[in-house]
Amino acid sequence: MAFSEERPGITTASVEVRGFERDGGTDPVVNAAEGFGIVLCDLKVLLETGVSANLVKDKAELISRARGA
Repeated sequence: MAFSEERPGITTASVEVRGFERDGGTDPVVNAAEGFGIVLCDLKVLLETGVSANLVKDKAELISRARGA
């Protein structure tokens, strides 16, 4: 993850993930993109309000429940 200031008050976040297997299908890529999207959305809410929206925690609970089912 990299953060760069575009201009005062405007920061750009970029994420680069490497190492996916060519024959591994698209699921790992989709899961990584979704995960980073959730983390960045939660971070945005935290930075703007000072309070986490608990998006990461909620997603982790959903995954945990799905695996336990």
